[in-house]
Amino acid sequence: MNRSWVKADRRTRKFADGVDELLLFAFENGYDENKISCLCMRCAHSKSWSARVVKNHLFQHVMPFFDEHMSFLMSKFPEHENDAIWLKNMQNDTFPNWFKEKIDLDLNAGEEVPEELRWIADGPNKDVPTFSGYKVNGVTFSTKDRDDTRQVQCSGVCVQADTMIVEGNDKNIEHASQLFYGVITSIWELDYENFRIPIFRCKWVDLNRGTKVDDLGYVLVNLNRLGFLNDPFVLAKHVKQVCYIDDPLEKLWSVVLKLPEKNYYEVNDEEDEGSVEVQLENECFVPNLPDVDLLEEDYSYMRDVDEQILLS
Repeated sequence: MNRSWVKADRRTRKFADGVDELLLFAFENGYDENKISCLCMRCAHSKSWSARVVKNHLFQHVMPFFDEHMSFLMSKFPEHENDAIWLKNMQNDTFPNWFKEKIDLDLNAGEEVPEELRWIADGPNKDVPTFSGYKVNGVTFSTKDRDDTRQVQCSGVCVQADTMIVEGNDKNIEHASQLFYGVITSIWELDYENFRIPIFRCKWVDLNRGTKVDDLGYVLVNLNRLGFLNDPFVLAKHVKQVCYIDDPLEKLWSVVLKLPEKNYYEVNDEEDEGSVEVQLENECFVPNLPDVDLLEEDYSYMRDVDEQILLS
């Protein structure tokens, strides 16, 4: 089997055809349970997934463009070459337009561009439906406003993410992985024509002023001390659900309770960054949602939206 495609650019037709040929070969040669060993750099044959997930891992279409765009910024602004925070902020501000122009140039030059890249470059539909509840991989998430009318708390979330730490005026940056705690204020669904991506808008607790650990090792958060006001959104598939319980000893502080993953999530063997099952919930259809564990896999995947907003 020809494997020269492995070294090809992931954006080329040669790479795409090579991936399809590999998957076809693997499944025709006795792999059990409709899964094959994933050869992406992250899995390195240590995990097996379905064809859809393996293909997603091998492509990760947009990631090479982030590296290319960062190199472009460092070349265009050499005076900021060593200023990681400035570069990251500039990338956040300019990447969408740069990416759109890059894809348009490739198309005009006659290069083959995967459909997924064209959809992403064009951006989502300007009309964005919002929801008061959303089910992701078997877990029901709700907005804070909806929680306030119910006895069940489903709006608390945490996400582990890399952050840049700078001490004083020193521009030497340290990267660290930290847990961020927040509350969902609204749920959006971005429509890219052939696929949809749910995102949560959250109020995030300030890491320095709003979090601490007590003598017993419990994490406490003050939900009134907010931070990251310019970065409220998170992909729904990246968060984990938590509950906040009022601390009886310290007013305004809450104890973070992390929900157990076993027997709580409806675990799917394909549950990964490339495979996310989503299900919408809306009060006009289900005033009192059934217990999460009782919902069947094909249970009413679409509900009427709460409202729509218009992206500028």
